[in-house]
Amino acid sequence: MEVRGVMHSWFVFGTVEEAADDVDYIFRGTAISERVDWLIFYVEIKPDDSPRLVTITEFEVTEVFKGNLVPGDIFEIYQIGGIDESHNVTLQSEDRVELAIGEDFVVFAFCTFRVFEEDERRYTFPNAVLAPMQAFHWVASERTGRGMAMDSTASVVNDGVIISRPDNPFTLTREDLVRIAEENGHEVGRDISVASR
Repeated sequence: MEVRGVMHSWFVFGTVEEAADDVDYIFRGTAISERVDWLIFYVEIKPDDSPRLVTITEFEVTEVFKGNLVPGDIFEIYQIGGIDESHNVTLQSEDRVELAIGEDFVVFAFCTFRVFEEDERRYTFPNAVLAPMQAFHWVASERTGRGMAMDSTASVVNDGVIISRPDNPFTLTREDLVRIAEENGHEVGRDISVASR
């Protein structure tokens, strides 16, 4: 198998407030599927014509804190890196977050707007992206335990725990999410209900 590597330099926010102000969507959702694809990314500053292997994770939205989503929407998240078994290629990205299917996350994301040109199989994305270690916050429960790779010090929130990656400078709490929701015209409860499966 051919193994390639890629590393990005991300702008990292120092506080929850800074991150919340900068993104278009903040939601809670369940990772329901994952696939890989080869995409060509174009950004205004430095065009890059080489296709990149990306992992695309679909989330079913269960709660909305910012943005025009509603529970039940499907939201796709793209991360550079992954394994393409059909072409025997692995693209390793040190900052890619492994997202377990069936698990519950709070996600900070930018607009999913993209342009697809059929004849060239090319996607054009906005050039603004949130650092992966700040984009995904796992909602742990007694059922799931605390064994995921992103495990770190976290605040206990009722029957669930919101866990950030260790390299994220802020810890996200339920109180933060309630405040963000109220500021953006959404209604959510103060309790975090962890669905039993």
